[in-house]
Amino acid sequence: MPQSTKNKRKFNLFLFGAVMKRTALALIMALSISAVAGIQFVFLVMANPLPAPPDLAHIYIRNDGSVDPSTAPIQRVGDIYTLTYNIYNYSIEVQCDNIIIDGAGYTLQGNRSNGIEARGVQLSERSNVTVRNLKIKTFEYGVTVSFESVDNNIVGNHITDCRYGVCFSQNSGNSITENFIANCSDGVEFVASASNNVDRNNFTNNGRGFYLHNSPYNTLSRNKIDNSGDAVWLVGSSHNILSGNNISNNGNALTLVGSLNNSIVENLFANNGDCIKLRAWPENNVFYHNCFIDNAKLIIDECYGRPLHGGEYLGNIWDNCSEGNYWSDYNGADNNDDGIGDSSYIIDEANRDNYPLMEPVIIPEFQSWAILPLLLIVTILIIICKQKLPKTPNQESY
Repeated sequence: MPQSTKNKRKFNLFLFGAVMKRTALALIMALSISAVAGIQFVFLVMANPLPAPPDLAHIYIRNDGSVDPSTAPIQRVGDIYTLTYNIYNYSIEVQCDNIIIDGAGYTLQGNRSNGIEARGVQLSERSNVTVRNLKIKTFEYGVTVSFESVDNNIVGNHITDCRYGVCFSQNSGNSITENFIANCSDGVEFVASASNNVDRNNFTNNGRGFYLHNSPYNTLSRNKIDNSGDAVWLVGSSHNILSGNNISNNGNALTLVGSLNNSIVENLFANNGDCIKLRAWPENNVFYHNCFIDNAKLIIDECYGRPLHGGEYLGNIWDNCSEGNYWSDYNGADNNDDGIGDSSYIIDEANRDNYPLMEPVIIPEFQSWAILPLLLIVTILIIICKQKLPKTPNQESY
């Protein structure tokens, strides 16, 4: 065989061997990677079948006044803590008293889509803390104030896309003022909280605007609540004042569940679906100087004809023994021109306004100093009206 042919044959064998070695090596590496990945995948699935939802990282304002971590975009000048940039995927937990957190228009944003149940701003057992000018969005709780916190103020914030916009739990003497709260399941929720003030806020497009549970002596005044499924719920909550609110264009306006001695005065209820719902024997709630305009259903009393446990259902009061409410569908006369209809406005057999107004009430600005006198007046009116309320009016009008 010629030498050139032998050399060519050796080269081909060498080339074929090299190719086969590379192919085998590549195949072995691929199988190894697949096996390791498969083992890791099986290990992870077995180790974490249902991993718990993570919590957001925290920025702390410590009890000595320091900001932790110090790199957080919060500038401290004395007792005022001002955001200097937007904050994403962090909660702010306050651990000291007598401070102001000023958002300066910046955003504090969480991430509810990942199942993270976090609070935007947390106040627990705190006093005299103000949270203002902050945009808070996509948290489970936008702001929480809990466990005997007093004299705290939530002012001028923009709170959106949270499950609960602001939540008060087991506290008293706090205020929620001039906030915009939208696209939340509950705009504001009170649980076992007393003597708080909710004033001049704008609630829109929420599941419920305002929800009270076992919470007495609170004041809800001069708020606008619109385009929500339910505007206001009071559940087992007594001696509260609702005054000067604009409650319009909601599915349901006001639902009272087992709540007693509340004062509903000088509110506008307009263009709602079900206006007032009475459930589980709410009693001695006083309604007067309200405007009921173009609501689909006015009063739904689910308690009438159902005896209260061990006693009689006393019902509710729809006037102050001299003046009642304005009803847009009232068709009675006012022959003496005193501004009060000559015949009662009949809601149903258990509810009637004996002094319906002929003209809408002008809703005045509600001053905070008037809360206690109004509560005392309403208490006296309940006693007087129960004594003087006529059993059967001479005339009736629907």
